[in-house]
Amino acid sequence: MANLKALQVLNNPRAVTLAAIAVVATPMVVDNYRRYVALGESRFTKYGLFGWLAAVGMTAFSRETVSTKEYENGAPGSGKDKGWLEAEKMVERRGARPEVGWHCVPHRQIDRLPSEEMAKRIDEMFEKHVAANPTLVQLIDSSRLEQLHPGMVIHPDVEAPHLDAEWSLREIAHIHPTDHSMHLVLSPADAKIAIELGWAERHPLSGVTKALPLPGSYTLVYAPRNDEELAVVENMLVASINSSGAVFQTVSADARAPGLSSELYSTLTRLHDQPPKSKSGKKPAPAPFASKAAKTKKNPLFEAKPRNFGIGQDIQPTTDLTRFVKWPEYIRLQRQKVILHQRLKVPPAIAQFSHTLDRNTATQLFKLLNKYRPETKAEKKARLTETAAAVAENKDAAKDTKKPLFVKYGLNHIVALIEAKKASLVAIAHDVDPIELVVFLPALCRKMGVPYVIVKGKARLGTVVHKKTAAVVALQDVKSEDARDLATLVSAAKANYSDKYEEQRRQWGGGIRGNKSTAMLRKRAKASGQTLTAAQAGKL
Repeated sequence: MANLKALQVLNNPRAVTLAAIAVVATPMVVDNYRRYVALGESRFTKYGLFGWLAAVGMTAFSRETVSTKEYENGAPGSGKDKGWLEAEKMVERRGARPEVGWHCVPHRQIDRLPSEEMAKRIDEMFEKHVAANPTLVQLIDSSRLEQLHPGMVIHPDVEAPHLDAEWSLREIAHIHPTDHSMHLVLSPADAKIAIELGWAERHPLSGVTKALPLPGSYTLVYAPRNDEELAVVENMLVASINSSGAVFQTVSADARAPGLSSELYSTLTRLHDQPPKSKSGKKPAPAPFASKAAKTKKNPLFEAKPRNFGIGQDIQPTTDLTRFVKWPEYIRLQRQKVILHQRLKVPPAIAQFSHTLDRNTATQLFKLLNKYRPETKAEKKARLTETAAAVAENKDAAKDTKKPLFVKYGLNHIVALIEAKKASLVAIAHDVDPIELVVFLPALCRKMGVPYVIVKGKARLGTVVHKKTAAVVALQDVKSEDARDLATLVSAAKANYSDKYEEQRRQWGGGIRGNKSTAMLRKRAKASGQTLTAAQAGKL
């Protein structure tokens, strides 16, 4: 019976379609809800799932947040084209705009957040300006717009100067404790500057409908990360306070603003229904920060021209990009290998290969070796052809059986010559990999009394014998005119290697510290009153 019901469900296209939609949409819905909860508390979060549904529904009516075209409609003389921002403090914000949550409620910044110390300074700055303007603004425990966090509102004794002030329920600003961004009600001219310079963005629901207490210049100001950004944000907060005392569109308590619902209108006008206060003869406090700045005298000969390094502006100065270069892997590996050889302690048997022949002696050695380079295939073929032709012309002529003098190469061949004590001079490369191939050769040469030298490097030895690389080469016999040069090289080899073998077999290599470690040791020695030489600091 159960199988029959399952077949009936599978045969129903509508049920199958709904099930497929549910399977696909469930992860997306869960992810959206998690991102909503991660934004922090808002006026909707206390309603749980229903608050999330309301936030998603309101997001459908949101609009873009960074255009400023609507702020260009302020007619000159109406007051909407006036701003209170100090122009010299407004600079372009560095970097891209911070990421903001997908939901329009709550409207929060989710990355590039300030440190705990900077967050504390933002709160102190907010409270400082409330205390500095007690007759103009007031700090309330619960924001009229957020209904959770403290907010700055126009003082009850001050009449709302313009329609935006009443539209926002007389609220000027509030800070979000989760990210320390803030919502400000700026004048249209100031909102245009703040958005274009990258310091703020408009609320997605600002100015959408008169039913919401969000005027068109209701903006989210990004949280500052350093002292420079804090000064700019403070400039915008002061401009918001100043605009709350300005008049660019007078509100009439008798006339109802077009488009306002009856509930919102009763909220906005409840202050006008209170009984009139007795006149004390005192005038309202003037807007703060209205004093004229002293004019600075400019020198016409030397005029400062600060450059702007923003996107599409002045060309930035040249910078050393060495540390930003992504080197090929083989270069990184060989550099790391060199560092490891310097840091790690190297046994004497391997460390002796770092003591190579000096440059002048090495030049004389390779000059002699190049005289006895082995034959190439073409040279050998030409020699054999010439010999065969000579034999064919004179069959009774004595054959030249004398073996030519060449440099010997090949590891097994060289070892056999050393063991037979037939090698006159052995040249070993210092960079053989793996080193086990030649690590025994110095000890073998010393035991057999064969002079040896260690030279740079295997590629240079390879050019002598027409190969890419050669681990070791040897001279067995030389011509009489080169005997003196060979004797000089043999004496140098004995003085630098054979006679110093016992000394070198006790010396460990490596153990060289880096610059940071050396500086740390010197600092530690200085603190303890000891002296530390460069040689001592460089060794483990």
